[in-house]
Amino acid sequence: MDTADAWARSPYANEVIAAEDVTVSEYDALILEGGLSFSDGEPRIPIGTIQGFVRSGGQVLVCDVTRQVARSDRALLTELAGITLALPEYGRGSFPRYQHDEAARDPHTGSYSFFASEMRVEGWPKSALTGIDHVLVENPITLLVQGGDWLATGNTSTVILESDVVVEKGLRFPWASVRQAGFGHIAIIGALITHDTVVDECPDNARWISALLEKFVLRTQEDRQWSGGKGPTDEPRRQQAIEDLPDRDEDQTLERKSSARLDVPEGTNNKSLELEVFKTAAAFLNADGGVLLIGVADDRTIVGVEREYKTARPNCDRDAYERWLLAALVTATKNKPAINLHVSIEWKIIEDHEVCIVRCGRASAPVFEYVNEAGKPTGARFYVRQGNATVLFGVDEVGPYEREHFRQR
Repeated sequence: MDTADAWARSPYANEVIAAEDVTVSEYDALILEGGLSFSDGEPRIPIGTIQGFVRSGGQVLVCDVTRQVARSDRALLTELAGITLALPEYGRGSFPRYQHDEAARDPHTGSYSFFASEMRVEGWPKSALTGIDHVLVENPITLLVQGGDWLATGNTSTVILESDVVVEKGLRFPWASVRQAGFGHIAIIGALITHDTVVDECPDNARWISALLEKFVLRTQEDRQWSGGKGPTDEPRRQQAIEDLPDRDEDQTLERKSSARLDVPEGTNNKSLELEVFKTAAAFLNADGGVLLIGVADDRTIVGVEREYKTARPNCDRDAYERWLLAALVTATKNKPAINLHVSIEWKIIEDHEVCIVRCGRASAPVFEYVNEAGKPTGARFYVRQGNATVLFGVDEVGPYEREHFRQR
């Protein structure tokens, strides 16, 4: 594959092999570069095999679906749409509609820079763009997404063309989407994004793909936990599982906090409460991941976080609170890559209150915490989740744990 070196450097890629050598049951995730078929039209992996792999908990990214690939793979993409619920938006001809942005186009290479700050991406996929400035793509098409979530769009200045004629402008349309099917996820990336030339010029391409895989795997792990491993979890069941979280006992992967900083009796900020959030997040990252619920009291009463908004910053709302919390975690851990890659935030209205759901994955390297009870900088401290407790490790315990735990990645 063209980007073997790039993906081999990613902490989420164990091996890069030719498609004809794949036995999918041996892998957690597959990145298919160059579309679904070989040059002779034969599928790289049978569509039925891909569907079964995803439903059983595998993650698949079908990358580099450019105009040419969308034309040659049209039959395979149509067959796969039974699980992706997304297709290239074919116009009157055999080629799909495509995206163009003169302001973001490199005149020498013809590639486009699509900026994370301008993309129209909502919900949990947005967290994969954290820390990403832009992705560099060639030949981006437009996807018609009937289900699932948008992963990426053009810029505000991007236009949509069909047969070199502008058919849409002023709107942002997706060129990448994902759908959860069963336990796993399948994504369609409608642009050339994994070739050496674009990855070398824009390392954020590899970072974004790696972050997507991390989010997919984390969601799959959580769904297995919530369903007891008994069967696939669709989105309605997933939402019900989220609503059921406050009623679960705290355990290896769940912790409740009524507040991240507001001392309710005093009506003021309490740095020791912030520290508890930092410690819990670091402990989850250093173990096997977990979910921190903010806005749920120890007795499982739903109190919400909206009362905390004014303590985070002036004119604070949900988005500003989320930005404050992520920035505070970065400051407390001095580890922006770990927070960007392994921590995401979702929201759920439960009993008319806003509950903040902080999802922490399993980090690929140790994460330390550097803030004390007064909110002041301190020496590195290493926490690990053990059962329903957050445990501080001694200096002599960190090395052996690091060698054993992180070696298993």
